[in-house]
Amino acid sequence: MRRIDFLVGEIDFSTLTAAQFMQQDVIYFAKSVKAQSIAAAITTGNFGSVPIVDSDLKPIGI
Repeated sequence: MRRIDFLVGEIDFSTLTAAQFMQQDVIYFAKSVKAQSIAAAITTGNFGSVPIVDSDLKPIGI
């Protein structure tokens, strides 16, 4: 789902499923990555948050 669809009211949330709402090409970072690098990626990628993963790629935070 695109952010603009939500903002202009083109999406009826009562009909959405999780599959329609989720992001499929997720950008993630290891916990060792510097905050400045993550902030730069968020800014240039125009998204609001990123998962932080451990060495097994298991999410440990957002």
